Amino acid sequence: MDRKTARRHVEAAQAAGLHRSDGEVFASGVVTTYPIAVLKYSQNKPTAQEFTTFVTGPTGQRVLADAGFAAP
Repeated sequence: MDRKTARRHVEAAQAAGLHRSDGEVFASGVVTTYPIAVLKYSQNKPTAQEFTTFVTGPTGQRVLADAGFAAP
């Protein structure tokens, strides 16, 4: 996945309620976790799996870190 696509994924995550400030809260000692999984009844399981793999992989973790999120 290229960086442009990766950025779109991060922007989609932010639109879904994940915000840069959530990563900054970690610095204050409060930890917010975001579970990720492919839903059993997903209408697009291949895309959901690709997104999950991306987010949990090295590139996704790097993009999230650059956006202010800490690694789990």
